[in-house]
Amino acid sequence: MIVKTLTVDKLKQNINELIENIAEKPQVIVGVLNGAKTLLEEFKKSEKYAQSQFVEVKLQRKSERIKRNNFTTTLLKKLPYFVLDELRKIESKRAASQIKNIKLSELSSLVLPIEGLPNRDLHNILILDDALDTGKTMYVIKSQLHEKYPNAKITTAVIAWTIEQSIVQPDYYIYKNTLVRYPWSKDYKI
Repeated sequence: MIVKTLTVDKLKQNINELIENIAEKPQVIVGVLNGAKTLLEEFKKSEKYAQSQFVEVKLQRKSERIKRNNFTTTLLKKLPYFVLDELRKIESKRAASQIKNIKLSELSSLVLPIEGLPNRDLHNILILDDALDTGKTMYVIKSQLHEKYPNAKITTAVIAWTIEQSIVQPDYYIYKNTLVRYPWSKDYKI
């Protein structure tokens, strides 16, 4: 597995490539925050999605709470990228090893608040995130949307699909089996 660090310009190029690759014209685009915030902003600028409604859902992973610690943030900024890359690989291997233990029945019972969804029937929805690791987040959101809109086609798009054995496979992606360091990542250095 490789780790790729994206500059702001390269990220925008990747987002535009993703926009071009998506065949569907979704009525609603659901962005998973915080990761998809920049993606959502670029999608909103695209003429292709001028008729789409944009909705955000926020999720906070346990690992993000640890990374928000001031000491940890300072340490991450001081370590060289080759060390940070190895830490990312370790974290990814740990996540990959846990996939086989994921109980879909338990995930199906989870609810993430998705506010602003229309009350009318939808036939095409796009879920957008920066990365798909184990696929748990995408699975929960996709399940909720399918329950609310059983006749809708629900597609997913990410910049990075990091673990090929994820429980959800994205319909569209730029990088596969690649860990991406985004400009908003805690270990990103300018």
